[in-house]
Amino acid sequence: MLQLLKTPTENVFFENLKTCNDDILLCAPYIKKNIIQRIIREKSVKANLKVITTANIASFVRGASDIEAIEELIDSGIKVINHQHLHAKIYVFGKEKAIITSANLTYNGLNRNYEYGVMIDDKDIVDDIDDDCSCLIDDELSGEFDLSVVNDIKNQIYKISKIDYKIITDEFCDEKIKADLIDMSNMMSGWQKEIFDIVAFKLEDEFTINDIYAFESDLYKLHQNNKNIKPKIRQILQNLRDRGLIKFVDLGKYKKLFIK
Repeated sequence: MLQLLKTPTENVFFENLKTCNDDILLCAPYIKKNIIQRIIREKSVKANLKVITTANIASFVRGASDIEAIEELIDSGIKVINHQHLHAKIYVFGKEKAIITSANLTYNGLNRNYEYGVMIDDKDIVDDIDDDCSCLIDDELSGEFDLSVVNDIKNQIYKISKIDYKIITDEFCDEKIKADLIDMSNMMSGWQKEIFDIVAFKLEDEFTINDIYAFESDLYKLHQNNKNIKPKIRQILQNLRDRGLIKFVDLGKYKKLFIK
């Protein structure tokens, strides 16, 4: 059975949240602290909640999504996954019901904006939806947020607020920070700064892992005791992804989420 959902979606969403004592999986690219706090407060203590959202530094800076919302989830022991290709808003409540909607986990999304969706209670279809969403957790393009990442993002947001910047949207609808790249570089240190500088000053907007590997010998001169330069490069690229500074387009393919 399908039930059409029109604005507001809030009541139906929270009714299902409160009564579900099973796994709950919430997928939304934009999440806000006030809604997440209510979710944590009102969900059943028996429910196992996981959240999939998106890391993009421009979205955090302009307040479309709250890094504090992710912090609240992690502090509550809830797993939060970063999948940068996520655009769907899908909320799965156990094996019983799923909501597919245009509404993000924001007050406006659940209450004010004209949003539209459906609630499904066909168990076979809900099972398929749950399987599809769960695959995003283990996707090789995904990463898991932790408090160190959250703190780095909060520091970045603060530092960006102190420099001249703009937020632009490119032709592929990706939001980007437009700022002086030296100012951006000076926000970092160590390996993160070194890899960021290669990406920022020496590579095209979209680049590959082999483009980065071309600088392996330069990095080795700086870190002669490190015999695993390539694994370290991959680690730092994941680091930059989870901080919303680059996007994993595909395996071994990346895109800058900043511009000069």
